[in-house]
Amino acid sequence: MMPVNPEAIGIFGLIATVVCFGLEQIGVGVDENTDHTKLTRTLAHIAIIFGGVTQIFTSIFMYMFSAAGSHSTYLGTVFGFFGLFWILVGLFFLNGGDKKVMAHFFACGLLLCIIFTVRAFKDGLIWPLG
Repeated sequence: MMPVNPEAIGIFGLIATVVCFGLEQIGVGVDENTDHTKLTRTLAHIAIIFGGVTQIFTSIFMYMFSAAGSHSTYLGTVFGFFGLFWILVGLFFLNGGDKKVMAHFFACGLLLCIIFTVRAFKDGLIWPLG
């Protein structure tokens, strides 16, 4: 039986979410008649389902089944962090909130990602998601 690696669904969720958010930011499919309230709610659902749930799913399977061998704990933590990040972004879009607080969260998230990346390089993981 061939082992299954859940990284593909996590990466797919990340790519789908980032592409949807990026296309909205550059105005693809958005015109002056667009209801931005509905658009924001749609983006929130994309962030929660594709960005959040798929990456949390990947994280759980990385921890439970050691799908990536000795790198499973590291990858599970990364996918879990980004999954929670996208769920938070989706909830922020659904409920609104203070943009300064969200900016501080993004800065903290970036710092954590840099720390994880440096740690991965020190552990010899040249490309942890490869």
